[in-house]
Amino acid sequence: MAAPSRGLESLLAVVTRTRGLPLEQPPPLVAVPRAELVEHALAWLDAHTPEPTRRAEQALLTALELVPAGFDWRAALSQTLRLRLLAFYDSDSGTIWLDAGLAPAARRRTLAHELVHALADRHYALGARLGAGEADARAALLSIAEGDATLLVERLDAAGLLPRDAAAPELASGVLPGVLERSLLATYVDGLAVVRRVFEGGGWADVNALYAAPPASTHALLDFPHTASPTRTLEPFEPPPGTGWLASGATFGEQALRVILEEWLSPQRAFELARGWQGDRLSLFERGAQRALVWEIRATDDVAQAAEDVLREGLGLARAASRRASATSCRAHQGGGVVGLWRRGQSLLIGAWGDVPARDGCALLADWMNPPRGDAAEATDPGPRRLIGPD
Repeated sequence: MAAPSRGLESLLAVVTRTRGLPLEQPPPLVAVPRAELVEHALAWLDAHTPEPTRRAEQALLTALELVPAGFDWRAALSQTLRLRLLAFYDSDSGTIWLDAGLAPAARRRTLAHELVHALADRHYALGARLGAGEADARAALLSIAEGDATLLVERLDAAGLLPRDAAAPELASGVLPGVLERSLLATYVDGLAVVRRVFEGGGWADVNALYAAPPASTHALLDFPHTASPTRTLEPFEPPPGTGWLASGATFGEQALRVILEEWLSPQRAFELARGWQGDRLSLFERGAQRALVWEIRATDDVAQAAEDVLREGLGLARAASRRASATSCRAHQGGGVVGLWRRGQSLLIGAWGDVPARDGCALLADWMNPPRGDAAEATDPGPRRLIGPD
């Protein structure tokens, strides 16, 4: 492992002085070919992304038909990183891994960004915290980290402390499906917007406070420092009928909802709708090769209705002519099984069940997503229930 160079030591002095966080020695720096850099980055991501969260995200995007069935996630991510990854900070070893082929100007700018991550890890245990907790909370913290590093590079630029002949890396690779590209970009775009606003209000001390007590969700982050609208912690859904189901789940948050809605809406309209997010919960159930899931989204009344309309159109779920109890708009899924949607007051539920015949599957999905309750609340407010089944 290479020792830090004199150039890295001088850059660290500039970064720590500007950022106001001390670090006595620069982290070890290892320059490797791009292919090796990508392999190290993928190994770090594997170790720091909880497997249940990874499966839940993949299952949701497949259910929404935003990625094709059988999509090779790792191969696509590997190809994307080969196109645009310049470096990454390995919090486990405290090492910066760098593309050995970078020109001097790009190298210096890239290292300035990674040194900010090293500072955040040393002072606020960034790496350990990014590997724990709900997906939504981790997305909020990651957005802060990327916004912090990006703003610091901007400040060094403004002060003439970085070379200006280095072109910024292209963030969109064109390899990943659109929803995954947008997801990767969101942490940088949202993070920079929030961190810049916080910095302008109180300087780096207020940015440090974001790390010390980060917003608990992307909903709270994107509204920071104002009080976000009320949210709810949603309970996991009951498993489908039968035994042997293994359950997992995740809360994805406002940022993820917006990224998904952008598949069918303009960014501004998706942003407006996502602001009404009040909670969500994906419940994923697996039994051998079978997979069933329900994603419940809670929102304000107007947003719940608008999101229902968007998702219904996007998923090709026609409206029923009448309302029927215990019914769900449903159709055959392109990857097998069925996908459906149901509205319950301020909650919108999207369900999918694989490895079932389309007609029987829609009936099974309807009964599972909207079981007969028989209580007073259900009798007085049955909510809209629609059944659209395959021919």
